[in-house]
Amino acid sequence: MAQGQKLEGKVVDAVTNKPIPYASVSLLNTSIGTTCNAEGEFVLQKVPVSSKLLVSELGHRRDTIVVTSAAVLRISLTPASVVLPEIHVGSYLADLLLQAYNKSRQLYSQKTYGRAFYRQITRHNGDATEVLEMIWNTKTNNAGVEGTSLAQGRYAEKKALVKLNNFSLNTRLYGVYDAQADTSRSIWMIGPNVERYYSLNLVGVTENGTQQLVEVEFASKPGINPNHHRGSITIDAITHQILRFQMETEGVRISSNSASTQFKDQRTFFEMVFQASEKGAPILNYVSVRYQAVIARPKKDDVNLQVNSLTVFYDGQPVPSGIAYSSAVDKANKSDLVSIKRTTYNPTFWAENSIVKRTPLEEGVIQAFEQKGAFGTLLTH
Repeated sequence: MAQGQKLEGKVVDAVTNKPIPYASVSLLNTSIGTTCNAEGEFVLQKVPVSSKLLVSELGHRRDTIVVTSAAVLRISLTPASVVLPEIHVGSYLADLLLQAYNKSRQLYSQKTYGRAFYRQITRHNGDATEVLEMIWNTKTNNAGVEGTSLAQGRYAEKKALVKLNNFSLNTRLYGVYDAQADTSRSIWMIGPNVERYYSLNLVGVTENGTQQLVEVEFASKPGINPNHHRGSITIDAITHQILRFQMETEGVRISSNSASTQFKDQRTFFEMVFQASEKGAPILNYVSVRYQAVIARPKKDDVNLQVNSLTVFYDGQPVPSGIAYSSAVDKANKSDLVSIKRTTYNPTFWAENSIVKRTPLEEGVIQAFEQKGAFGTLLTH
């Protein structure tokens, strides 16, 4: 395989042969890497001959692959062994969550400076009406995104009932815990009051090499949180690192300028995944946010609204970059579209972008917008 050649591949489960979404693929002992898409597909540029790839995903045993050719790789990961513990009773889960919170607070000052690729697709009754893609310079920590600076961006839309050109606030604003919160009053899932505000249930324990991954389900207790949070969190019981956070909430709501248009059955689904670190705080790998609702209109059929976004973080370094970052709070009153209009559209950049390989469905959606010349001009089609 020649120096600098493109490498494509797919990561699947060794037992089921099904794709493993969002698995991490990186060149061993480097910061060069990417994240698979929802189909388990990935692309890496400029991969040297005889490189070693480290492939990992929570719930599967990590593997190291030696690249010997430019052929499309098919990488199979073996599911990690699941242990059914008998000793995890009583206050074990709350104690584990508190230890994870305290450990996270200790390592909060460790930052990672890198880049992120953000893609958002909005659909009305299954029809794609809005596509937004951005490359950010990022500053992250073990709670989530601390700051961003737009490097590249593009946006296209069709005429539709709802436009969500600042949906990325959900990625930048929310985190696993709030390091600035008043701990005596915090109702955050990861915090000192977890037993008071949440019901906990042990899903299981997975042993993966030196890791002992404990997955805990949680749900808001009645009368505590009107938005009702529920989901699961995965913690390495050895290092107390938080590695995955999944949550469903009614807390993120949108509205319309039209008084006659109402939204019902609103739900938002968050997922944050971190890469374990042997030397300190875990590093943010990706954030997925999915919103769904029904748009109800007088004397007209309901419309199903769905928004999907995925943010993949890469090229992270512990050394400050010198870039000025804006927090999500700073951006709260400014849409992504306003920021994108200030950048110069570069079609070549997007044509050669392989940070996250698109799924066939995404490829078709984006090509349809490109054929209409929607990107760059920001015209409505």
